[in-house]
Amino acid sequence: MRHKTPTIDYITVIGGEIYAIVDDGEVLLTAGDTFVQRGTIHSWSVRGTEPCVISVVLVAAEPV
Repeated sequence: MRHKTPTIDYITVIGGEIYAIVDDGEVLLTAGDTFVQRGTIHSWSVRGTEPCVISVVLVAAEPV
């Protein structure tokens, strides 16, 4: 379920783990990590048994 948005996204992991999937591959994010992405095609994947809690701030931006 990859998608693209006209925003700058700031994602902070509060608890658990989540994979950020982008064109160049994927990155495992754990509690305390922050991921910033701007208008890229991306997706998210929670693969563990523990729930993942994230904080997300989306800021409107010109499309890339």
